[in-house]
Amino acid sequence: MTHSSIARDLLALLCGLQGLGTLAIDLGHTHAANPEWSRHARYHVVWQAISSALLSIVELVLILGAGPFREGRFYLAAILASVPMLGFFAALIGSGLYGGAL
Repeated sequence: MTHSSIARDLLALLCGLQGLGTLAIDLGHTHAANPEWSRHARYHVVWQAISSALLSIVELVLILGAGPFREGRFYLAAILASVPMLGFFAALIGSGLYGGAL
C-alpha cells in the first residue's frame, strides 16, 4: 500500500462519513423533524443535508473513479470536502451574531 492510496482511502472515508453523518444528524428529530422549528427552517436544513450528501457522492466519484488526472481529482475532492467544514466553523464562530447554538 502506497502513501497516495492510504490518503485516497482516508479521504474517501472522510467524505462518506461527512455525507452520511450530515443526513443522520440533520434529518433526525432534533432538526428536520423537530416540530418546534419553523417549516421554513426545516426546509433549509433538509436542503443543506441533501446538498451535503450529494457533494459527498461527487467527492467519492472523484476520489475512487477510474480515469485520468487522479492526483488532480484527489485535490479537488479534498477542497470540496473542506467547504462544509469551513461553513460549519464560520457558523459556529459567528453564532453570537444570530443567536445560534450547537
